[in-house]
Amino acid sequence: MADANRSPEQENGRLRRRLARERLARREAEAIAERTTRELYDKVAERTRELESLVAMGRELALALDSSGLADLIATHIARAVGFDECGIYSWDRVNNTVRTAGYYPADRRAILDDAYSLVEYPERVRS
Repeated sequence: MADANRSPEQENGRLRRRLARERLARREAEAIAERTTRELYDKVAERTRELESLVAMGRELALALDSSGLADLIATHIARAVGFDECGIYSWDRVNNTVRTAGYYPADRRAILDDAYSLVEYPERVRS
C-alpha cells in the first residue's frame, strides 16, 4: 500500500529496490541449491563406486579358491573402493613373532616385499 506522503515516483523507487532485493535473494538461494546438489551428487557417485567395488569383490571372492589369491583379490578391491594406490593385508604369527604378507595390491609391487617380517626389531609394538 502506497504511503500518502510519498509521490508515485518515490513509491515506484521503493518497489524497485524491494524487487532488486528479492531477485538477489532468489539468486543466492539458487546458488546454494546448485552447490548443495553438486555436493550430494559427488557423494552419491563416490558411494556408488564403493558399493560397485564391493559387489565386484563379492563376485570374485566367490570364485577364488586359494588363500593367497583371495587376499590379493581383497587388497585389490579395498584399494579400488577407497581410491588408494596400494593396499596390503598382513597376518600376525604370534608364535614366531612375525607379520606375514597375506595379500597386496598392486601385484607387481608384491614381488619386492618380504613374505614375512620379524617383529623383534619393533619393540614399540610390545604391550606393557
